[in-house]
Formats: sequence, C-alpha cells, structure tokens
Amino acid sequence: MKEKGISFGQGKGSIAHNNREFVADNVDPLRTPQNITFVCQPIGEAYDQLFKESTERYNAKQKRNDRKVHGSYYEHLFGVKPCNNVRTAADKRKSFYEDVVQIGKKEDSGYDTEDFQLVADCLKEYMEGFQKRNPNFFVFNSTPAH
Repeated sequence: MKEKGISFGQGKGSIAHNNREFVADNVDPLRTPQNITFVCQPIGEAYDQLFKESTERYNAKQKRNDRKVHGSYYEHLFGVKPCNNVRTAADKRKSFYEDVVQIGKKEDSGYDTEDFQLVADCLKEYMEGFQKRNPNFFVFNSTPAH
C-alpha cells in the first residue's frame, strides 16, 4: 500500500443522500448494492431513544402546561416533524451533524484501485470502534461510500 492521508470533514447533512434514497450526480448507481450500512435509524427514533425519558421527567416536574414539551423533543427544538436534512433552530443548534472520514483519494484508494479493499477494511474498523471511543456522540446513521 502506498502512503495515504486521512481527512475529516463535515458534510451538509443529507440522510437521504447517504442512504441512496436518491442518486446524486457523483454516485455510480451500479455500485450502490455494494454499500455497507453500519447504522440506519430514523432521526425521530434516535431523538426519542436519547431524549424521551428526560423529556418525560422534565414534563412531570412542570406545574404549568405552557412549560411542558408537547410532541417529540425534535419537534419542540426545530418546530417541524423529523426529516432527512439538517434543520437549524433559531439559536443556531443543528438537528444533527454529518462527519465525513476519508482515507486517500478517489484516484489511489477508490473503487477499482489496488488499495480499495484495504482502505474499506480500515474505515470499517474505524467505524466499529467509533461509538466506544466517543461515548458522548450518538451514531444514528452511518454508511460508507463506494
């Protein structure tokens, strides 16, 4: 294997694009059946899993109905039902963040290159240990690109 760089960036945050629910111009549709999905949980379910109990405890302590969280916590924060794109609240809080990890370049590590499988295995190993290394993050959607 030739020496490669690793890069980390933040994407725009489109769950539908990541899950290949639509095919963007930069995606080869013939390769999408080879995609590996590590985690694919709807964002509304993820918010319920993370915040439902604490929202219920918060509501139980409130004496005034206007201070209670009505509906899901996601809807309370962003004013809309959960959706597949990043929502930004009035206070600039985002509904989720998309982090992109890449090893090498498309030309030396992409599909049909000598190092493709090794790079794919490295990214798989990275993802499998991510939650353990980062316990304050919650991964609800993770799909590597091919």
